Amino acid sequence: MAIKIKVGDTVLCKTGFGQGPTKRLVVESIQINCKNKDGKYVNEVEVPKGGLDRSVIMDLSEDTWAYGYQIKPTNN
Repeated sequence: MAIKIKVGDTVLCKTGFGQGPTKRLVVESIQINCKNKDGKYVNEVEVPKGGLDRSVIMDLSEDTWAYGYQIKPTNN
């Protein structure tokens, strides 16, 4: 079964572009195919086996945003 992250899910985010502490945050929006800052907003994204990459950007609670590689799904 594929793992998906949806708007409203709680995720683990490695802050500071992956160098800071890990926080539990809520996904407020998801953009995919973010090449040159032009992404498409979606309600969910499937997480591949190797994890997400920089082409996915999520707006998160606490006025935070992150690239896909900083995000790990939780059991919500």
